[in-house]
Amino acid sequence: MKREEILTLYHSNPDSIASYIEDFEFRYKALEFRYKVLEFRYKVLESQNIEFRERISELESQVKFKDARIEALESQVKSKDARIEALESQAIEFQERINELESLLNQNIQSNKKPPSTGTFIEKKPKTGSSQEGSSKRPGGQKGHPGSTLNQVEDPDEIIFHRLHKCRCCGRNIEESEAIGYKTRQEFNIVVMRKVTEHRAEIKKCPYCNCKNKADFPKSITKPVQYGITVLTIAIYLRNYQLIPYNRIKNLYEDVFGFKISSDTII
Repeated sequence: MKREEILTLYHSNPDSIASYIEDFEFRYKALEFRYKVLEFRYKVLESQNIEFRERISELESQVKFKDARIEALESQVKSKDARIEALESQAIEFQERINELESLLNQNIQSNKKPPSTGTFIEKKPKTGSSQEGSSKRPGGQKGHPGSTLNQVEDPDEIIFHRLHKCRCCGRNIEESEAIGYKTRQEFNIVVMRKVTEHRAEIKKCPYCNCKNKADFPKSITKPVQYGITVLTIAIYLRNYQLIPYNRIKNLYEDVFGFKISSDTII
């Protein structure tokens, strides 16, 4: 309502303008109350929005953690698959070797069962002096014999550098001088040692459900203490192929490898 209309209404009927003002004040208070309600709802929604954002951030963090866990599990699965393939390949090789040893053992048993020859007995002449006596052959490898020469390898297990400290001509220090070459000699040796491998299965408590988890040991590791496959393979080879008695095998393991082995393990 315009100012002129209000003045005209006031002069004609003063009570009507008072009623108009009361109505206006009521509508103003109603709008003010509605504004406060909307403001309160806005604050509630804003608080909920903050909670939702925090929850979304937490869920995103959990998703990233689970993705990383899935990748780690996939990597473990691939590693275990590769290990299983390697073990299967070793098992095939061991089975072939066992079959070969059993075949040789059966041949030895059959040879021992054959009766001695019934032919003419030929007396062996006792050897006197050197076995080379009366022979025109020179000692050592004969001409044309293929031999078995030990050759150097390209990838030795260990390299030991022998440094020069001073010149052998003038006696001056040459430690800082760069080497212009190397003269190589290789020594082949056998390393005999006991190797103890400790397997530790990880134990973790889930931070979400408080569940206690333990990692799995390899399928071949079934006891708190046991022999490895190499120990058993060598023992079976010595017993079944070389036909060495149990006690001598046990003494060999104790003297050379440093631990005792039972007869049940060798069987």
